[in-house]
Amino acid sequence: MKNSPKLAQYRIPKLEEHQANPLICALPSYVQPSRLRQVLHKMPKLPDLEFLDDADRIVLAKRIRKIRVPTKIFVDFYHEVYNLIVVGYEERNPLNPEDCEFHYDIADPNISIEELIASGKIPETNEDTTCEHMILTGISGVGKTALKNSVLKTLLPKTRLHTKDNFDEIQIIQLHAEMPHDGSRATLLKNLFSGIDKALKGFEENNYLKQVQPRLDRSASIGAMESFFRSLCIKYHVGIIVIDEFQNIEVADKDNRAKMLYFFNSMSNQLNVPFLKIGTTDSLKLMKTKFLNGRRAGDTIELEPYVKLPLLLKSNGDKEEKPLRSSWNDLVMSLFEFQVIKKPITYSERWDKELYKLSCGIPYVLYTLWQEVQIYAIRTGAETITLKRLNDVFKRRFKLVKTALTALRSKRLGQFQDLLNVAQLFDNDDAEAAIKRLNHFVEEENFSGAAASDILLGLEEIEQEFTLKESQKKKLAKIKASLKERAATIKKGQVYENKA
Repeated sequence: MKNSPKLAQYRIPKLEEHQANPLICALPSYVQPSRLRQVLHKMPKLPDLEFLDDADRIVLAKRIRKIRVPTKIFVDFYHEVYNLIVVGYEERNPLNPEDCEFHYDIADPNISIEELIASGKIPETNEDTTCEHMILTGISGVGKTALKNSVLKTLLPKTRLHTKDNFDEIQIIQLHAEMPHDGSRATLLKNLFSGIDKALKGFEENNYLKQVQPRLDRSASIGAMESFFRSLCIKYHVGIIVIDEFQNIEVADKDNRAKMLYFFNSMSNQLNVPFLKIGTTDSLKLMKTKFLNGRRAGDTIELEPYVKLPLLLKSNGDKEEKPLRSSWNDLVMSLFEFQVIKKPITYSERWDKELYKLSCGIPYVLYTLWQEVQIYAIRTGAETITLKRLNDVFKRRFKLVKTALTALRSKRLGQFQDLLNVAQLFDNDDAEAAIKRLNHFVEEENFSGAAASDILLGLEEIEQEFTLKESQKKKLAKIKASLKERAATIKKGQVYENKA
């Protein structure tokens, strides 16, 4: 049975200039911070564990990653995205004939850039426009994608059908795509067309990806795809374009990087379609550089590892009965509420400190560790967790990222943060992308000695745990050979210290 398209519901904005713009009127009302925290807080429900077998409890353990404890940064991110969409729509009122003519002329490949400049539809100077980009960044594992999904899926609709007498078109409020692992412009554009097809599911039966690539060995030129994509952004009134895994642009050659950055800039500058770029901190420098026409890259929200606040002490040295709570405290308390073992443990400051020491406040490490130690307790029949068991699981499970975590503890993460990304790719069963990223890391970064030895041990563990194709095994063998050479030497500038 075919689902009916979701119809636009209209509100009356407080600003008079917004009231005649159906694209803005169709956006939900702004959600206040207190309400946002309530809506986004997620704690998976646990059934009665008494009658569940081990396999069922292991399945439940893997739902730990669905826990969401909204922090202030959730509020900040929602506020920035909401306003970015509104600002972009301010210059694109579909009921204003001048706005419609303006944008369709820009997207028309038959009208030259010189003609657009002469008619005033493209500014000749490098002045800023009101439509900006936005950057969400942070090291791998801090929860960028989880934050994006939690806010955008819950608080903003994806696509709506307008039913006004004078406006009955489809509005794609948010369009999502991923930067390909090889940084390819052509693949990125195809991902964007695929994103449009997904956003239109249930609204239209068009297959735009197939139109630009009718066969695997045949696709439209990059220039033709860019022009076509611009026209679709106008046709479907795209509110914001979200590009995840933006750090993969670094893998592209210099010329293609510049052309992609110019494409993003022109979309925002000429069509008033804002971009949200999500990537690791190692790509922040690239994203913050000025674009070709001098525009700034956009505002930045940086996710950082959770911070554990020290317990407050009274003047006599005793602990306060109600210590100052932090987001870290709330997150850890949520984990202790989620236990699928038969002999659950209770929260204590000692457990809190150990979890923070091992995870460095990184949610990916914390969630994975809490999941794996419970699975280990179930499989061995121990049915409970001890500090020793927690450390044993950590040493076995996080060999590959040990280097990055050691460097993070000494505030020297820098070059090693790619390892967190590689580990997550392996966990997501994307071995091809993980090996490609790992190869890029080994070729580009300057490290040796203990760091190379620890990474090598991590790769040997991965070979035993994951089923790899023969081609992937060969690529990994080359990487391991390089790491063995580095393990035998200490390079100048080595900063990693091998500490447990």
